[in-house]
Amino acid sequence: MNHVNSPDNKAFDRPTTKTQMISTDRIYPSPMRGKHSLSKQELSTLIRSVQSQSAPPLTVTPISAQSESFLLQSGEELFQAYLYAKRIEIPCIVLPRKNSTVPKNYFEEADEIYAVYTVEEISEKELARRFQISPEACQRKMLLHEFEPTERKIILRAKISEQYAIKLFHLTPKEKYETYQAMLSGVVGLDAEDMILRFSERKSRVFIKHIGFFYNSIEKAIATMRQSGIDIQYSREEEERGTRLTIVIPNERQDQSS
Repeated sequence: MNHVNSPDNKAFDRPTTKTQMISTDRIYPSPMRGKHSLSKQELSTLIRSVQSQSAPPLTVTPISAQSESFLLQSGEELFQAYLYAKRIEIPCIVLPRKNSTVPKNYFEEADEIYAVYTVEEISEKELARRFQISPEACQRKMLLHEFEPTERKIILRAKISEQYAIKLFHLTPKEKYETYQAMLSGVVGLDAEDMILRFSERKSRVFIKHIGFFYNSIEKAIATMRQSGIDIQYSREEEERGTRLTIVIPNERQDQSS
């Protein structure tokens, strides 16, 4: 059973220099640090150190406030030795996360979600449950992780919402370039969001032209059913969120009674 021998298992972000025993399956090498290769002699020396319990503790940090796993911050070679020695638990010093428990912006939140997803290799459904959001929202948030550092700085300075940052992600490279140039020239806030929206609607208008074929197909099918004697009811209403199609087909009981 996985556990941490600590008086307060929930207080992973609390600064401490006290050594804790953490199971090896909850410790992951940091994806930001390169892999370290050891010679057989170096590895053997470290394994003997581990087996004699004279090795120093590893340094780890919690992956996130929602995770019970840890990222290795130092001691990659020693961690390899612990694994080769088949140790179930490893002495560790848990350091507080560099960032606050609450992400400063939606990019940091996306990075936190992405880190849990890639390091722990959990499903998107479990990931959404962990962060208490829908799977769809989880997928949208992870798109924000793809923005480069320079793009993030421009977007954050422009003070646009997360919703419009996601819309910006889906624009073409040319549209993104024009938007970034405008932001750097002082277009911020609602003005920047309006610009992104105009580019997005340009795509929507192309889509609506094609959706007309869908409407025509439905209306032709309705006409065919009516010609065959079925009293089918059909209506199409334009609403703020989109178009509502209503189709009512009488059941067999109603046909027999009439």
